[in-house]
Amino acid sequence: MNSEAARMEKYERQYPMASTWEIIYHILRDDIISCRLLPGEKLKEEEYSVRFGCSRTTIRRSFEALLHENLLERQGGQSLRVVSLNILEQKEIMEVRLILEPSAARLAARSRTRRDLMTLESFLPLRPMNDRETLLQNDVMFHKAIFSATHNQHLIRLYQSLEDEISRSKQYTADDFMEFSAHVYDEHRRIFEAVCQGNENQAFKLSQLHVKMMLDSQLFQ
Repeated sequence: MNSEAARMEKYERQYPMASTWEIIYHILRDDIISCRLLPGEKLKEEEYSVRFGCSRTTIRRSFEALLHENLLERQGGQSLRVVSLNILEQKEIMEVRLILEPSAARLAARSRTRRDLMTLESFLPLRPMNDRETLLQNDVMFHKAIFSATHNQHLIRLYQSLEDEISRSKQYTADDFMEFSAHVYDEHRRIFEAVCQGNENQAFKLSQLHVKMMLDSQLFQ
């Protein structure tokens, strides 16, 4: 079984009611979010129909769904490519995070449950790590868990609407992000401790400093 067939089988188990074009859509969508398909990379119907062993019509439906989500864009004629990421867009995402995340941390300190704290702590390694993929995954899940701990469904849905853009931005800047890994580790632990202690003001302040550190870094200048 080739790698694409194995992936198809995996996603079919995950989405048992989905049609072939929907399965391929989910595979490509995850590849874009994780930057396995890089910003600006071209996608061709013929190539992907061969790769997935299906018709070009099926691939076209998958591509159209990704176009609708603004994950693909047309580049003259019928040529398609992965939507680019630029510094301005990434900076705007960070500015939104700077507004939302400190407030979420403060509310989490007020509303968190014991289960919430266990979930947050599960994304804090015992020591700083150099494993890029694990570090990124823990970072994404830690921030997601902060919002979940607010128990404010409107705020959670607002974060979910930005989650893919945030994850894609983090993946794209992962190599540079690793330079801050020790700081990220320390700051996540301090935010967790403030939330655990129910210290709303400290949770707000630490979360604000955490996002601002990245926003003020050379990555976004």
